[in-house]
Amino acid sequence: ERRNTWAADMRLLATRTRQFVAKNVDSVAALLIFGSGYTGMRVARRAIDLGFDAVYATTHTADHFEDIFSHGIEPVLFDGERPIWATCDTPFLPHITHILSTLPPRQGRDPGLAAH
Repeated sequence: ERRNTWAADMRLLATRTRQFVAKNVDSVAALLIFGSGYTGMRVARRAIDLGFDAVYATTHTADHFEDIFSHGIEPVLFDGERPIWATCDTPFLPHITHILSTLPPRQGRDPGLAAH
């Protein structure tokens, strides 16, 4: 039952995203996921299947770039402390329409959101 609810939520998110994109012709549906572990990668692959135009997932080491990229996901280096733009020269942030954090909390805070 929980799995069906999650799938329904993702379908609703994709539908609302397509509606948003239809109203804003210059916009794309782009998802930034903080964390490319099991949960982050599952959501990223599902977002691609649901029609997101771009999906980005952070990793703390460039060693994981090839694996992330092999799934059609854009890898982004994020050390958990500095903002993404401090370590990444790709200007994709203004195009992000959705953000999901799958990082474990540090000192009671979400490291992805705290750094930005």
